[in-house]
Amino acid sequence: MFEVFQVHDENSGTFFQLECLKMFDLNRQNGISCLRFTPDGRFLIITCHKDIVIFNAQSEEFEKVGLLKGNNQRVNALQFDKASMYAMSNAVDGSVTCW
Repeated sequence: MFEVFQVHDENSGTFFQLECLKMFDLNRQNGISCLRFTPDGRFLIITCHKDIVIFNAQSEEFEKVGLLKGNNQRVNALQFDKASMYAMSNAVDGSVTCW
């Protein structure tokens, strides 16, 4: 029950594969809507429907280090401040959540 993602690192110009347990939506009703690295490159953030999953991008295994819940609708955009301290998610209902 793994899903493989191919991710492009714009800084180095290389591609790498990330295997993730299908923890997002086992019924496959909702796909991944956003996949972003924090500006400092420490974390990979993946959103699926209303949930935001945080992975340690500096570990070889990309271990899951957090889960953010609180959006009322599907997340369609995710943005970070330059220092990678805060994130803002925008949902399809127009709401913005600051993390």
